[in-house]
Amino acid sequence: MDHDTYHPGIWMTYAGINGNDYWRLKKRVEHERYLGKPEGGAGKGSFTVSNFFLDSEDSSGRRIAQEITKYTIVARGDYTLLISETEIFSDASDIVFGDDQEYGLGIRVQTMIEERYNGQIVNAEGRKGEEGTYGRSTPWCDYSGVLDGKFIGINVMTDPLNFRPSWFHSRDYGLIAANPFGREKVGGGTESNLLVKKGEKLALGFGLAIYSGDSEANIDRDAMYQDYLSVIRGE
Repeated sequence: MDHDTYHPGIWMTYAGINGNDYWRLKKRVEHERYLGKPEGGAGKGSFTVSNFFLDSEDSSGRRIAQEITKYTIVARGDYTLLISETEIFSDASDIVFGDDQEYGLGIRVQTMIEERYNGQIVNAEGRKGEEGTYGRSTPWCDYSGVLDGKFIGINVMTDPLNFRPSWFHSRDYGLIAANPFGREKVGGGTESNLLVKKGEKLALGFGLAIYSGDSEANIDRDAMYQDYLSVIRGE
């Protein structure tokens, strides 16, 4: 109810590319096509998509930038990895990303595991809650709680090869966003706009570990992060 026009379960987008707001759905992101066939095997699969960012609310606008994203899904015993590897670019003009809270990879959890309903937020340094984790730069930040007798959660993880570390926009109403763009608005530093020149590519990588267990004692979030790193490194 607090964000009735946006905040789906999992998403990655940006509050400003050349001044166009895709996070709040003010402008359109249009799926173009799948690139090649999905690949799969025992416990692992992947597919790649091409999307365009438009300067309009519908399909009539001009293409501002293109993204090519590979999604990889890896099934483990008690969690599933969802990995996003993206390149954003324009062959027509420069593109500029602004500085705002609403950038990067975001999640919204089930209401009953929000912090305000006895859920918890914790990051890689052991800081907890919105107060302890908001604006912190950290490799991962996790939202979890008990639902129907199961301990469930989702760990939001960042690729150390991103252009800079992410600051986490973590809220007691069920939101975590890993944001490498908001140096001022999230991290509390100086304002930072990012220029990606015509023909150049911005690479961004994020991972999620979606898990459940009988208790928190069975959850090893650091191990999930190391698993994510091993997968993106091809180990």
